[in-house]
Amino acid sequence: DYLSDPQTLAFYGTAAGLNETRVLTRHTGQPPAIDGNLSDWASAAGFTLDQTSAETLSGMAPQPDDASASLRTAWTLTDLYLALHVADDVIVNDSGDVWRDDEVELSFYAVYDGNPAGGDTHQFTVNADGRITDFGEPDPPIEAAARVVPGGWNVEVRIPSSTLYGFYNHLAAGQAFSFNLGLHDDDDGGDWDSYLVWQGTGTIGGEGFGAMFLTTDEGAIPPIPPP
Repeated sequence: DYLSDPQTLAFYGTAAGLNETRVLTRHTGQPPAIDGNLSDWASAAGFTLDQTSAETLSGMAPQPDDASASLRTAWTLTDLYLALHVADDVIVNDSGDVWRDDEVELSFYAVYDGNPAGGDTHQFTVNADGRITDFGEPDPPIEAAARVVPGGWNVEVRIPSSTLYGFYNHLAAGQAFSFNLGLHDDDDGGDWDSYLVWQGTGTIGGEGFGAMFLTTDEGAIPPIPPP
């Protein structure tokens, strides 16, 4: 598959809570199809958000097969790609509010100028039933697909660079911006049961976020440093 090429990579992260937690995202010349099928992503690459790696856990403490999300990333000149497998033993989509159901949150804070009022701050959400929002507004200009699979559900997302930045701009190696990942899990309907946040206490506001770096560095996929 294309992510076995040393020019391409998903990402790695340090243990939750460390100051230098980061996402390293390498370039790809062969973007994946956005269809919820993760067979064109390298299975060995990625970082898993669960109760042991989340800096913040609200609600119940779920087992990994109940609520965890393995994330991989890649980029091209014009698009950022993210793929997740969400382990979930009960999938629920019964609420009008997306955050009350099974949902992933992909947040980018003030990517270009540090000004959160601009078009470069986002909280993209994708639900297991395919609903997509940005700060709660439905159908933002991104491409996303969700697919229920054995043991949970998959998500693939393509974020155009013009959407990420809020204006026409290309992605390039050396760029860096704040990023965070959140996961809501609902097992019994109504409100969510658990909420995992990779860095900081939430996916809005930018405080305590991790950092995403775009690179074309060659070499083997960096290992996840031990806790």
